[in-house]
Amino acid sequence: GKALPEELLRNMLAAKNLNSGLLNLRQVFFGKFDLSIHRAKGRVDTGAEWSRLRESISLIANSSGGNGAASFGHIMGGYDAGYYGYLWNE
Repeated sequence: GKALPEELLRNMLAAKNLNSGLLNLRQVFFGKFDLSIHRAKGRVDTGAEWSRLRESISLIANSSGGNGAASFGHIMGGYDAGYYGYLWNE
């Protein structure tokens, strides 16, 4: 095979950590959401809380008409406000 052009190789190396920040923000968002609903007193509108935190932390607007919390299985899978440990462990 042929070697990659030098410019392409430089661009690939420059972009290797492109989404690292967004991945960390995503983990911060999940951890904050988990803590938020587990420390609440009384009922929580998980869809509203999910949207509020997602937009303020991960900088990505939530899709309208959906509730991302419904697919976040860690919440009821035994983590019990411990999801932050993923990021803390890093």
